[in-house]
Amino acid sequence: MSDAAWLALEPMLQSRGRHVRDVRQVFEGIAYEHRADVPWREIPTVFGPWQTLYAKYARWREDGTWTKLTSAT
Repeated sequence: MSDAAWLALEPMLQSRGRHVRDVRQVFEGIAYEHRADVPWREIPTVFGPWQTLYAKYARWREDGTWTKLTSAT
């Protein structure tokens, strides 16, 4: 993801609750899972623990953030 694209998405990902160390890394890991269509457990560890990625994705999907993010890209 380009820096310009990230700057457009970042405001939608302001932390509400527990802080994720690198939100961009988490977002890119979730996007990787969707693009590659792989099981969560097979996401490369460079994106962080798959459990963190899945938990954040589930939260964003539930609160509508994921829909906003995917409509903005």
